[in-house]
Amino acid sequence: MRLVLTTLLLPIFLWAKSPLLAVSELSPRGVSKSDARIIADRLRAEILNTGKVRVLERSEMDKILKEQAFQKSGACDTAECAVEIGRLLSVDRIVVGSLGKLGSLHTITVRLLDVRTGEILFYATEDAEGKLESLLTKSVPALARKLAVGTVDASSMTKSGTGDLQVVLDEDDAVLTLDGALVKGKSPYFLERLEAGSHVLVARTKDKIGQARIELAPDDLQKLTIPMATGTGSIKLYTEPMGVDAILDGTDIGETPLKKLDVLVGNHKVVLRKTGFLDTSIEVSVNMEQTTTSRIKLEPGGVLELVANAPISPKIWKNRDTLYPGFGGPVQLRPGKWHLNPRADRTWVSHDTGFEIRAGETTRMDLELPRYFATVRVRTRSPAKVLIDGGHVGDTPLEYGVLEPGRHTVQVVGKDSSWLRELDAKSGQILSYVFEGADDSSGSLVVNSPHPASVYLDDAYAGRTGAGVFGRMKIWANDSVLPGYHRIRLV
Repeated sequence: MRLVLTTLLLPIFLWAKSPLLAVSELSPRGVSKSDARIIADRLRAEILNTGKVRVLERSEMDKILKEQAFQKSGACDTAECAVEIGRLLSVDRIVVGSLGKLGSLHTITVRLLDVRTGEILFYATEDAEGKLESLLTKSVPALARKLAVGTVDASSMTKSGTGDLQVVLDEDDAVLTLDGALVKGKSPYFLERLEAGSHVLVARTKDKIGQARIELAPDDLQKLTIPMATGTGSIKLYTEPMGVDAILDGTDIGETPLKKLDVLVGNHKVVLRKTGFLDTSIEVSVNMEQTTTSRIKLEPGGVLELVANAPISPKIWKNRDTLYPGFGGPVQLRPGKWHLNPRADRTWVSHDTGFEIRAGETTRMDLELPRYFATVRVRTRSPAKVLIDGGHVGDTPLEYGVLEPGRHTVQVVGKDSSWLRELDAKSGQILSYVFEGADDSSGSLVVNSPHPASVYLDDAYAGRTGAGVFGRMKIWANDSVLPGYHRIRLV
């Protein structure tokens, strides 16, 4: 019976001899206090689950510190503060550190301190890309095992000591922080007697940022250049009404109200779009590691759809508002009465017309523009030339579609026949003629002269007078002269 009792008490005795550890709250950097508190709680639980050390519960820590009237604001991440708390809690070791986020990378950095001596026994850092959950489920358990081993086995700890670090920055006006603390001076920096372990260096300008993580060994000397790239900020959008589609630089980012993270520093175009309202475009200026907030009220609007039987370049106006929206897509307009001119080319007749726009509705206009020119169509049995007002415009079969409105003479000249008509053309009119007859439209021309002379008809030699006698006059005659105006010259 005594042997069994000893066997059962031995693990309890060994557990009572194991070091007592306290985990301080983690300092939040770029994350919420509640996220940092959750990670710290999980770290306590995972260290305790290793079975290698005893861990003081957070509720017990708060109770003791309250009894000791210890006042602190937020997390305690300096060695002096941690040692003071550790002594009040009567623990052997205390863990302090921070939880941060840079871009999409979450990182947790911890230090294990000896409360009695204030010596830093162990540094450790764990990173997780993407969501914080992966840090919670994967990185924290690994970190807990390192801390548990480091607490009970000094040989597995990172040796304490110091090293030196030279840092060069890409930008002359950049400022440097080391583990969150500002480093005085300018690039290049030379940091002497820096505590051995893991360190995070961040360089910043107004619109650029660079980051590096190093592991510094005791008595080490490292040289580091930190490249820098354009930094990011955030955008918050609030609209009236809500539920407005937001497009940032051509990319849909969701419905308002919204917050968009990791937007590059600089000016950006945001288009806000909702049915029943006018599209609204704004320019947003983003500063590094800051949030730009915009509040926009959208105007009610309707849509005009244009359909036309000809290419147009419409002009739309109302009072002092004048638009030239082009043709081929819907046009957003404020509610009210508007005017429109199609502004087609001179082939078509353009005239002003009115229409009304109602909020949230689509107004469709079907424009049937009349043609400005008249069209003449001529068909003959055999090929012939077509003259309009004395000018040759083509050969049959012919469709001449640019006849100015008004009175014109159309003449058809074939090999052995001709044809003449006068017409009164109107805009958009189509005039069709078919000529299949003989030369029934030719006329006779008689020229008299007192003396024999050469006759030139339309500058072409046609014969001489004297072929016939009419009194004492010499004559020239032709019975097949085409109708129309002709030039006669006697030489």
